[in-house]
Amino acid sequence: MIWYREAHFWSRVQIPASVFSCWEWQKTITPKGYGQYRLNEKRVFAHRFAYELSFGSIPDDLELDHLCRNRSCVNPLHLEAVSQYENGVTRSIRFAGEHRELCPKGHKLTQKNTYKSKTGFLVCKECIRQRSNMHYGDQKKLVTK
Repeated sequence: MIWYREAHFWSRVQIPASVFSCWEWQKTITPKGYGQYRLNEKRVFAHRFAYELSFGSIPDDLELDHLCRNRSCVNPLHLEAVSQYENGVTRSIRFAGEHRELCPKGHKLTQKNTYKSKTGFLVCKECIRQRSNMHYGDQKKLVTK
């Protein structure tokens, strides 16, 4: 049954002559550009499934980075398992892959001071703290008047 699942999956991929080119997912694409595959009545990301078929499971503390920057690509050679920090800060597509040390407000970007939002953008925790404190301060002024 496993061989059938593999054949079914790869039949939904446009594989060009060159193994080094992007392998485009041909079925469901999410609004963010990632391929989706239905596996046992559950939707999974096509690139994750392709990676696991080729290399085994992805460690829980890692996520996949598309080295080609093409989210609909499922070529396992274009995927690398890296930490969230590596994917979100060092290789961030939003900032053209440049390594950044400071957020736009000038706060140091470290693994402890950043996280990746649900929309995939890097968030500075210090900026969030400051915004929260400003809001809380405004609320406190309203109560004391």
